[in-house]
Amino acid sequence: MPQRPETNARDRIVFLLKTRGPQTATQLSKELGITSIAVRQHLQILQEQGLVSHTVQKGKVGRPAHLWDLAPASARYFPDRHADLVSVLIEAIEDIYGRDGVKRVIERWAEKECARLREQTNFNGMDLAQKVCSLVESRQRQGYMAEAVERPDGTLALIENHCPVDVAAHCSEDLCDCELELFTKILAPHGRVERDEHIGRGDRRCVYIITPVPRES
Repeated sequence: MPQRPETNARDRIVFLLKTRGPQTATQLSKELGITSIAVRQHLQILQEQGLVSHTVQKGKVGRPAHLWDLAPASARYFPDRHADLVSVLIEAIEDIYGRDGVKRVIERWAEKECARLREQTNFNGMDLAQKVCSLVESRQRQGYMAEAVERPDGTLALIENHCPVDVAAHCSEDLCDCELELFTKILAPHGRVERDEHIGRGDRRCVYIITPVPRES
């Protein structure tokens, strides 16, 4: 299906800023063969999407010009081989140190991730529902498309609709096991965590069932 002209123009603007560096609307209009007004409209939309930003460039004469450049979020437009690199590193670690070496590395990562979460969010004094909400917010920022649902039986479901580390997870099931351990550590002692659905075994999503643990009297 062909792209709409306005969408294609914005893609070309992003491409030009990537390959030519910062540009003014006038420079972009000459490259694209459209008016400066049209370019500014596209740039405004791209700015609202967080893909571009601008600085004011003062010249010797005339009004200052806006110099447009790509914002960090524009990286998603371009090829990304992080997943391939991680999978190759996991395979290399296993070749050199064996399966136990991979497990130890991933466990160390889980410890650091747990410490990072605790540093970012003060879980002290939170009840189970508050902890789950904070965990969901963190997972959303990491690209897991996470959500929490309260179930009729009083349990909570932490749902991850996407796995941004799917390629690496297929290289080592220890990565998924450590994720379960991570949630268990964060939510303890208020909740018990069990995995109910798993992308790694062919399910559409990962679902963790969190059962409240009664406080000892």
